[in-house]
Amino acid sequence: MAVKFNELAQRAGLAGFVQSMGMQMDSVVMVGAVVRWFVRLIALVVAFDALGLPAVSEVLRQVLLWLPNVVVAMVILVVAGLAANALGKLVRGTASESGLRNADLLGRIATALVMGFGVIVAIGQLGIATLFVDALFVRWSARWRWRWAWRSASARATRRRRSSVSWTASAGSSAGRRSTRRPRT
Repeated sequence: MAVKFNELAQRAGLAGFVQSMGMQMDSVVMVGAVVRWFVRLIALVVAFDALGLPAVSEVLRQVLLWLPNVVVAMVILVVAGLAANALGKLVRGTASESGLRNADLLGRIATALVMGFGVIVAIGQLGIATLFVDALFVRWSARWRWRWAWRSASARATRRRRSSVSWTASAGSSAGRRSTRRPRT
């Protein structure tokens, strides 16, 4: 079973990203270069330990311990790219089938939102500006939670007002007269 990494990288947009960085290599060569540098760093840690330079060795160890986070962040970006492309095509197709004029724009917006979320998650995985990213996410989610709660409270109040108004027909009045008496509970 072949992995077909080049096809996966092309579909996820990683190949285009590598080319836009100005690198004259495909995705497989880039992954190979990353693995090669990982092995070199391990060899450097061992060499500096043997030379008795613990400070340099410790810095290189911290870099080596951080590299799995880079790999996970890259996987997150690849998965986000796949999901963003799929959702963008789905939104574009659905919008064009329903007759909306802005189908391409809606597809691009969906793609951008998913990729933006993927970038935020990848930055959080790398540990870059985690306090800022967490504060940004909390503020954004609290804002939407507040809007939802306000709309829900407003809808509940409207339902209560509508349920307290009833239509009555009494013997001495015209049929269908409106009564604003509260129902007994």
